[in-house]
Amino acid sequence: MSRLDELRTQKWFQELTEQVGKSSMTEVARQIGYSRSTVSLVLSGKYDGGLTAIAAKVLDTFTDHVTCPFLNDDITKGSCNDYQSRPMPTSHPRELDHWMACRDGCPHSTQSLGGRDDA
Repeated sequence: MSRLDELRTQKWFQELTEQVGKSSMTEVARQIGYSRSTVSLVLSGKYDGGLTAIAAKVLDTFTDHVTCPFLNDDITKGSCNDYQSRPMPTSHPRELDHWMACRDGCPHSTQSLGGRDDA
């Protein structure tokens, strides 16, 4: 079995392929924090680096979900991390409320109102 055939059996690789098909390689690369060329190499089975971090980021961004107490809805862990790590919004009251909720007792948050990482 080739490396690419082996990758095609893995959940994270299937998810990566599906997400690229839904949007674009450039957009998916941006969302997971890797370059377009890295994503291209991974999808072609030619990436020489380790895949553990990329696999975790794909799953975290697109498949692993938490229930956001503020939104009362399921969101991906990647979205949750984005909400809690962004700068304090100053022009939208609801966004500010969400930002504060992320830092004030949310069980999924790694941030505090003081701005430091709790983890």
